[in-house]
Amino acid sequence: MNTKPAPIDLKALVAVAQEQDRLRRSTLRVDGPMTAFRAVFPTVERLREEGVAWVSIAAALDRAGVRRADAKALDAKYVAAMYSTLKRRAERKTARRAERAARSDLPKAQQTAKVNLASDAMTLNSFGPIADDNDPAIVKSRLEEAAAQANSRFFKPPGDQK
Repeated sequence: MNTKPAPIDLKALVAVAQEQDRLRRSTLRVDGPMTAFRAVFPTVERLREEGVAWVSIAAALDRAGVRRADAKALDAKYVAAMYSTLKRRAERKTARRAERAARSDLPKAQQTAKVNLASDAMTLNSFGPIADDNDPAIVKSRLEEAAAQANSRFFKPPGDQK
């Protein structure tokens, strides 16, 4: 019995595959319990310093809707493990920063002025206040100066014309 397989409708196959992929992506959990725990870590630290039990913290996280990846409720061991993981990461990060600061072969971290507001950003410029930039002659002269400085290594100084 030599039967021919039924032809496959490629357009329908592509449509079904794309739909399944879209459904799979929409049900994927991007944020797990660690992401939620990271957001409340400072609060959990404070609670632990006050002596609140892991069971109470786990119950509070469960009421807030934080669940494990398998949709089970968080238990005290799981919460304690997440806490320990984040605590160790923070300690390692602090130690790495201290080691880097102590190294003499690396440049020291530069302190930069933080610009917090748009109005602050509008008044700062490497040439000075931005208010002068409205004058085309000033802008042109600054651009020429910058170009001359950038290209000065290609030209001899004016007194050296031999």
